Amino acid sequence: MLSALKAFRGKNILVVEDGSFLKNDVRAMFVAAGGRIVGPTAMAEDLIYYLRGDIDGAIVDVELPQETVLYISEVLEARAIPFVFAANASPMRDVPSFGGFLLVADTIQLNKIAAALFDNTSPKTRH
Repeated sequence: MLSALKAFRGKNILVVEDGSFLKNDVRAMFVAAGGRIVGPTAMAEDLIYYLRGDIDGAIVDVELPQETVLYISEVLEARAIPFVFAANASPMRDVPSFGGFLLVADTIQLNKIAAALFDNTSPKTRH
């Protein structure tokens, strides 16, 4: 598990969400891989506070209101912080049609997120 998640080692990952998006098992996998979860938050004031620190990447809950997602995207892009949009796998979501990533306790899914955030051969912002 840890070898697939090695890209998160030493990284501060901001999670932008307003509910139960970040599950404990996913948080545990980040921590086990040597990463640090910052947040979670979806409030503009908190977002600016967290961005004062060293943020290496962000995962944004696609279920947030559209205005919030647009604002957060603009702030992250202005600061050149790589980010991805993600959703939880749930029976209510049509997962095959979702174009982002799944934030679940699955090494393969988290490795895809790591590659999108930290693959230096592609553009910084991935979503």
